[in-house]
Amino acid sequence: MKSISRRLGATIAGGALATTALATLSVAPAQAAPSTAGSAAANAALTWLDTQYLGLGQQADMYVGLGTLDGTEARRSAIEGAFRDQAPGYINSDYTWNDVHYTGISSGAIAKTLAVAAEAGDDVSAYGGETVTPKLDLVDLLADRTTAAGPSAGRLADEAFADGVPDPYGNYANTFGQAWAVRGLAAADTTAADALLPTVQSFLLDQQCADGYFRLYFNTDAAATNQSCDDASPAETTPGADTTALVLILLDDLAAEDPTVATALDKAEAWLLEQQLADGSFPAEEADGGAQPAPNTNTVGLAGWALGVRGQESAATQAATWVRGRQLTGTDCDGAAKAHRGAIAFTDAGLTDGLGFGIDDVAWEWAGATAQAFPVLAWAPEATRSPSITVPAFAKSGSTVTATVAGVPAGARACVDGGATQNGFVANGGTQKVSLKVGTSTKTVSLGSIGVAASAKITVLSAKKLKPLAKNTLKRGSKQAIKVKGLAKGEQVVVKLAGKKVAKGKANSNGVFKATFKVKAKKGKTKLVVTGQFANRTGAKKVTVK
Repeated sequence: MKSISRRLGATIAGGALATTALATLSVAPAQAAPSTAGSAAANAALTWLDTQYLGLGQQADMYVGLGTLDGTEARRSAIEGAFRDQAPGYINSDYTWNDVHYTGISSGAIAKTLAVAAEAGDDVSAYGGETVTPKLDLVDLLADRTTAAGPSAGRLADEAFADGVPDPYGNYANTFGQAWAVRGLAAADTTAADALLPTVQSFLLDQQCADGYFRLYFNTDAAATNQSCDDASPAETTPGADTTALVLILLDDLAAEDPTVATALDKAEAWLLEQQLADGSFPAEEADGGAQPAPNTNTVGLAGWALGVRGQESAATQAATWVRGRQLTGTDCDGAAKAHRGAIAFTDAGLTDGLGFGIDDVAWEWAGATAQAFPVLAWAPEATRSPSITVPAFAKSGSTVTATVAGVPAGARACVDGGATQNGFVANGGTQKVSLKVGTSTKTVSLGSIGVAASAKITVLSAKKLKPLAKNTLKRGSKQAIKVKGLAKGEQVVVKLAGKKVAKGKANSNGVFKATFKVKAKKGKTKLVVTGQFANRTGAKKVTVK
């Protein structure tokens, strides 16, 4: 079997892929620990995915992503087992909807199953677990769903029936499945696979447009003379970052052995690199009607991952930074979604809704986004220093203070938490100021994110009437003592006599302030006023100067 997987240096803890759409899998976690901020974020995403139900199609995406990371053998093995046991139900559809009985065979599902099976080293001509009878000849199945000759030679097509009649709307074959088929056939490395690969690969490369990107959809007319992107009539030439990125990811390892593939991928890489926006994201593929949707983590994750695999580390890091800003961190700043540490939102709107209302009802969307976006986090930047947070020693009850935070990796969502109140922010990778409204008691202010923890003490002071303890009669020119109790440890105190400052200092560990001062005020009745850390902590005593 040809090796398709590329290894990167990030260390990701292995573990159980907990579920599939049909069954629950359980694998003992491998003992490994993340060594970088990026791997900590990726590991958190994988840990969350362990708790989610994923269809085999999503698991195939994960399988390739896991192949780029170290320490994920247990998860890959779990996915391999799921495919062995469930491949027939994944490839073949049989269901009733609105009283219509639909059946069919998915060429994309065959292609993904072949890719996983071949990379696992399984027998692709007699594939399936113990319960699968008869075994599947995956290359033969794929050949049955591949156009053998003519202008569409090598083109994949789905088989679809509605109540036993061919369903013209049931063919969803596209460039995604075509790329998976090329990967699977190349990895299978059998005589039958080698015979089928050239036409399937040739048709895939025909879907590359002149500018370098790969389109998602084939020509609507499979019998048309020209099936290429630019020459087809009518041509479907909507630029696709997702499609282009997936082709780069799936075919990257083939480029070293095939100059034609290498040339195509170089051109695709150059196009994709030009699409990256200033914030690190990539434009999403246009929806029907030409509307440009907002950037999403599927597109950005795939594009960044592809560029990382291709050696464009700076671009991959920018994309990873953008994706990490949409990942839940398990802090109180995650609101209703706090329990889903590591999950990655599909869009900014989805993140906002998740924080406010939770994600239990839309976990499928978050799982799909996370499964495709986590690999790019291997390129996420590390923090430039250890995490830290500093706050003022004292704060007025109910006021807003400024915390100075550092040591949070760029792009990471983080949280400054005062107990009763929190403030979330996206880290810039350096030192930054974060405001926090404080409550009514002494507390710890914490800084938290994935792989980040630091804290600092702050004493919150409420309004208080202080009692200055001093003689009622003060002799002018003499030295007098004053004492104030009920203060906070270290609280600043100022003493004024007749409106002029005569003493200042801090309360001791028992909350007591003591001082002496020289009486210089004019003779007569006046006030001795003490003020604590804030103006609402004050008290006065009437005295007579003689």
